[in-house]
Amino acid sequence: MNTEPPIIISSGVPPAAPQRSSHLSLILIIVLGIGTLGFGLASVVAVGKAHSATASLASAKQAAAESAANTQKEADDKAAILANESPFRTYTAPAAFGSFAISFPKNWMISADLEDNSTTQVTLVLQPDILRTSNGVDDLYATEILLIRQQTADYTTKLLASKMLTEKDVTVAGISAMQFTGTFNDPRTKTLIAVPVRDKTMVFVNEDPAYATEYQAILAQAKINP
Repeated sequence: MNTEPPIIISSGVPPAAPQRSSHLSLILIIVLGIGTLGFGLASVVAVGKAHSATASLASAKQAAAESAANTQKEADDKAAILANESPFRTYTAPAAFGSFAISFPKNWMISADLEDNSTTQVTLVLQPDILRTSNGVDDLYATEILLIRQQTADYTTKLLASKMLTEKDVTVAGISAMQFTGTFNDPRTKTLIAVPVRDKTMVFVNEDPAYATEYQAILAQAKINP
């Protein structure tokens, strides 16, 4: 009877180890790669959208500016046409004197005397022709406009007390005013309207009755900042 132990033959190659860890690493690499690619694509898309939005905004601003310029040009052209067609032209006082605007016949002459430190700060004389002086007496004014640094109540005190004048309430440029008619301090009959303008008084005078219609038209178109 054979009692020798059995002989075991070995190939010398150990059994293969499990490869789950390498598979996980590969999967992680693939996932990271896809994520990086997706982030890159998203960044490109975002940059593209931002650039497009910036370009659209710039285009919209340019279009708005061009539209505003065209609108202003159309308004200026219309104003120029109206000015050419209108029988009137306009004098606008400097801002220091209230920027009031006086429209008068465009074929009339105008004299403007501005004195910032004087009681009478503005003197406008509007005449259809040259203002002449004969024997020391000026021609009758078609329209004279004064801006006086004095409260209207103070300015009209003496006028209201005069028995040589008649007065009535009128409106000029939407402002309640007082009209006086009479000889004042000389034999020539005048119409004078005193308009309150803050702490000052604007005075409109007509001496020559031949231009009373133009005087009323000047009053009707006057623009005064109350």
